[in-house]
Amino acid sequence: MILIFVALGLQGCGSPEKPNIPTVSQIATASVKSGFPGVSNDFKKFNPANEQDKTILKDIVSWLNESKIAKMEGSNRFVPTIGPTTLVLNLANGKQILIEPAIDSVTKHEGSKTIETGSYAKGFIDFQYGDSTKVFRLKSEPLDNWLLKSPWKD
Repeated sequence: MILIFVALGLQGCGSPEKPNIPTVSQIATASVKSGFPGVSNDFKKFNPANEQDKTILKDIVSWLNESKIAKMEGSNRFVPTIGPTTLVLNLANGKQILIEPAIDSVTKHEGSKTIETGSYAKGFIDFQYGDSTKVFRLKSEPLDNWLLKSPWKD
């Protein structure tokens, strides 16, 4: 009996769980944008009713399903002032998912000044529900490459 209680007590102590990944049928629309905030950005909208767009959304969902959880981050993560490319999935239930190439915070101390910059985390993406401060860091080289190499612009 003691072993059962110990095992049950340790259940919540593992690594964070991966977020719920939507199916293509749960995606109402999707869009990708990049560039400087407030300036003419590259932008593309995807509609699951369009067969070509649906194929792209299937790839995105597949890459998310194949991804591995790396870590959880809070709302105090580094957010660059330029970019990054953001994929927005608008779900049929009204929720929104934001996906971006991952950027790690790098803090430098120069005398009495503290400077915070970002360093691109190659092969990783940040996944966040629009109504949450939790950010899931996922390892997904295909999705990271797709966002950064911009084949979505074609």
